[in-house]
Amino acid sequence: MRSARLLVLASTIALLAFSASSTTALAASPPLIKALRATHVTEKSALLSASIKPRGAETKYELWIDPCVPPMECITHVAMAQGTIPATAGKVTVSAATAVVFDELGLKPDATYEYGVVAESSEGRVEAQKTFTTR
Repeated sequence: MRSARLLVLASTIALLAFSASSTTALAASPPLIKALRATHVTEKSALLSASIKPRGAETKYELWIDPCVPPMECITHVAMAQGTIPATAGKVTVSAATAVVFDELGLKPDATYEYGVVAESSEGRVEAQKTFTTR
C-alpha cells in the first residue's frame, strides 16, 4: 500500500513538473500574422492592413509596399506603418493608406504592386507578402 502511494506521489510530481515546463515553453512564441489585406483599391490608391498577434513578447512591425512597377525594380521597400505592439496585447490591426505616402503622384492605374508585413520579437521573425492590382 505504501509503495502504491509513493508511486502515485511520484507520478503526480512528474506530471506537475511536466506541466510547469510546458507552460513555461508556451509562455512566448514568435509573432503571428493573422491577416494581410489590400482593400479600397482604386486607380491611384489602396488601404493596406495587417493583423498581428504578439504572442507574449513585445513585437516590432513594419507594413511596407514596393512602389516600383515592372520593368523598373526597386532596391528597397517603402515603410507605410511601423511601430511596437506590447507583449500583453491581443490581436492588433495596423493599416496605412497609400494615398498618404504617395499623395503627389499616387499609384499607377492597372499596375500590380507587392506589399507585406514583417513582425519581429525576441522569439522570432515572421513575414508575409502579397500583391494587389490597381483598377
